[in-house]
Parts: sequence; C-alpha cells; structure tokens
Amino acid sequence: MWVEGADTNPQNKHITTQGINAGWQYADIVTKKDDFYDFTFNWKMRFNNEGYDRDHRAVYFRVDNSFPQVHGYYLNITVGYGNIGSAPKDYLVFQEHEVSGQYSSHSPCSDLGYDYFTLNEWYNFGMDVYNNKMKVKTWKEGDAKPDSWLLTAVDEDFSFASGRIGFGNYCRASTDVDNVTITPGPVSAALFLVGGITLAVRRRCHNRKQYA
Repeated sequence: MWVEGADTNPQNKHITTQGINAGWQYADIVTKKDDFYDFTFNWKMRFNNEGYDRDHRAVYFRVDNSFPQVHGYYLNITVGYGNIGSAPKDYLVFQEHEVSGQYSSHSPCSDLGYDYFTLNEWYNFGMDVYNNKMKVKTWKEGDAKPDSWLLTAVDEDFSFASGRIGFGNYCRASTDVDNVTITPGPVSAALFLVGGITLAVRRRCHNRKQYA
C-alpha cells in the first residue's frame, strides 16, 4: 500500500510504498478527480530497490477506477529489468491498457541503459499531455532540467480523453514519490497537489478485489 513517509528531515514529507508479498500485484494511488484532460504533470521519484518483482513503476493518466486493473494510459518506468546474471536495465515506455483487456504501446522503449537510475537518489519527471499526444523527460535531482523531451508518443485512436491520474508500484518494489503537481490545461480547471486533495488509495490484486 502507499503510505505517508518522512525523510531524515522531518520537513520532507512524501508518499512511499510497503512491499507486497505475493506475485502479480500492484499498489496503486489515484486521484478522486476523474476528469483530467490536458495537463502538465511534474513529480519526483526515488527507487529503493530493483530487479524481478521490483522493476515496474506505473504513472497513470486518463485512467478509470476499474478492477482488477485500471484502463487508460500509463508511463511504464522500468528499473533494473534484465535476465538473471545480466546488468540491470532501465527504460521508459508509454503504454495503454484497453477496455478490452489488451495492452498496447504507443512509443518505442526509451532504453536508458544499464543503471541509469541510481537507487535511493531522487529523480525529477516532467510530463505534458495534450489531446492524443504525450511526452516526458527525466533528470537527476541537482542536474539541469533538459530542454528536449526524452520520449514522445501519439495515440492515433485517441482512446481516452480524460480520467484520473496516479501511480502504481509492482509487487515487491519500493518507491518514494514527492512534489507532485498537476497543472490542468484549458479543459480542466483545478490544481492538484499531494496532500492538498483526498486520494483514493487502493491495493490491486490479480485474482481478487481488495482495497487498502
């Protein structure tokens, strides 16, 4: 489940995950507001572990609240994925979980190489979503923000026009999230900050329905 966490500095508040001890599970946190359309989305992440069952982090947008898995778009952040004996590999990809249950990718994997993400270090993320276009960039805390986008994608079918925004954490992964801001575009008309609006927190299981 997602819980409030505290850094060594008590002024630093963030949300973090606690491990789930069974396979095929995600810990999800999504907004109650369900009509985000066009927006700019910024957040920070810190990855505490990597490898099998700890490799996938999802950043949801324009998703519904269905079970056992939400439908909509997500940015798949993979940390430390690789075959046994190989060096961990990190990458990003924009994907979609269709209402039919099928999964599709709207961008090639952005191969970040081996150990792009250093464990227990903060990374900034910036995402821009407009109509059927989505793009993202990431940079390490303390580095200069890059001018160019790291990854862009287009959904030609424009399957999801609006929905919730949130985060998902696969199985035994442990992730910290902080400084989340969503600035809606002209269609939406609200500003969301972690701690400033009630979130729907849930644990999603593969074979059963369970809320945390």
